Amino acid sequence: MANTLLPEYAQDNESAKSDFYDKTFAIDFEKGRIVGMIDGFSALLQSIELMLGTPRFKHDEVVLFATEYITSALKSDDRVKDVYDFEFEKNRDGVQINFKISTVYGETERGLTVKND
Repeated sequence: MANTLLPEYAQDNESAKSDFYDKTFAIDFEKGRIVGMIDGFSALLQSIELMLGTPRFKHDEVVLFATEYITSALKSDDRVKDVYDFEFEKNRDGVQINFKISTVYGETERGLTVKND
């Protein structure tokens, strides 16, 4: 047993860490309700939507640090391998940020709009 305060079952268990993220509640965002359970790629996509929808910075800071912000948020999930090919497009609503995500399940593209205050 290692010299730690963590229980033995919680030490060096990568599969348990991965399983923790893999199954979650399915959220119907329009109705604001939990509608069941999801896992795998669907759970990861929902997690991405939740992470990107959580405001952490003001508009100007997001524009300046968007690549690092988005990459850091998404890579906090072990299933995300890389975030790349960022594109920024200014429009009347704010800035549209598009990017690609490499995951253990494959590739996907996502985007978000940082709205003007």
